[in-house]
Amino acid sequence: MCWKKDDSSGLEKYSETVGFIWKITQWVNIRDYPCVNASIVLWTAKVWETYDTTHKLHWWYGVSLSNGQTWWVWDQAIQNTGKTITTIKSENTLSAQDKILVKKVNEKIEAIIEVKGTAIKNILLVKLKQVLAKIKENTRMNIIIQALIDHTANIEIPQPEIKTEVPVEEEETVTSENTNSTSANKTIETTSDSLISIDESKVRQNWIGWYNSYRQSLWLHNYSYDSQLDVTSLDWSKLAKERWEISHRRDTWDSYYDYTKIESWLKDRGVSCKNVSRATYTENIWWGTFSCSDWDCTEELSNGIKKTYDFFLSEKDDDYQPHYKAIIHPYFKKVGLGIVVTETRKDYYNFYLTTHFCTELQ
Repeated sequence: MCWKKDDSSGLEKYSETVGFIWKITQWVNIRDYPCVNASIVLWTAKVWETYDTTHKLHWWYGVSLSNGQTWWVWDQAIQNTGKTITTIKSENTLSAQDKILVKKVNEKIEAIIEVKGTAIKNILLVKLKQVLAKIKENTRMNIIIQALIDHTANIEIPQPEIKTEVPVEEEETVTSENTNSTSANKTIETTSDSLISIDESKVRQNWIGWYNSYRQSLWLHNYSYDSQLDVTSLDWSKLAKERWEISHRRDTWDSYYDYTKIESWLKDRGVSCKNVSRATYTENIWWGTFSCSDWDCTEELSNGIKKTYDFFLSEKDDDYQPHYKAIIHPYFKKVGLGIVVTETRKDYYNFYLTTHFCTELQ
């Protein structure tokens, strides 16, 4: 059932008031209205992100912001954490020194949003909320972060760029879409400890551009991104971040590259590659470092992963060429990219990178 957008009385009359913190359990679209066919997708929420939920209407949950706006999410994609929402009146509890600090940070946030627009505003709100969830309530830092969230949510953008999609029936999970340079899912993730901005689209275009430029020089077809492979690539990079190391071993007792084990791991996540002349899939992994003292670390991350690509390419003169063969493989067509960035110390970062290659998905 969908209420017309101009019939706000329906929402007010039939929505149920709730108040808890929920977490994302599967990739899902955040919408401006509780109806697939009458709404606009604001962004795609990632697994395990948390948000405050204030309303429920049929199979939708509403998230109310401090500026009065409410965004909506499909109820099958969230899980109640059991934590209730607490409102902190930050303005009345900040010291004079803290208010100066908040003002300076807010000015930086405003400058970034003025240049980057809606997308970066949403990213900053998500990251600030992730930080807030890890800080003890009513502490000084908790109050400061809440003040930043309140201010960021109220920043107005004159001409926001909103991405629309073809309406679908009921089903709200993000489906696989094969694209040349973009994906429906977020595939570059930074830990909640680091409030940095990365232009995901530019990094992804750089990565596949290096591959395809070299392949074109050898008269090979171009690679294209696949969103299913993006998800599996990011999942493996996330696990690498948790382990503080990256390898191909799904279990500690595995051989370094257990083909059958990795194939089973991919199939468990819905990825099955067609056998083409005995080729199905492969996996390239690496980790590296970069430094960045600005909010926007797109260039620094791109330079870091370029060193990774250059190392892969340098194997062409070696006897052992697993990464280089993936770059020039004649039967692979689809790739996925997943990068997790974590701060090791101030202005210094590690990145964990996974690339999955597939002939054709079946």
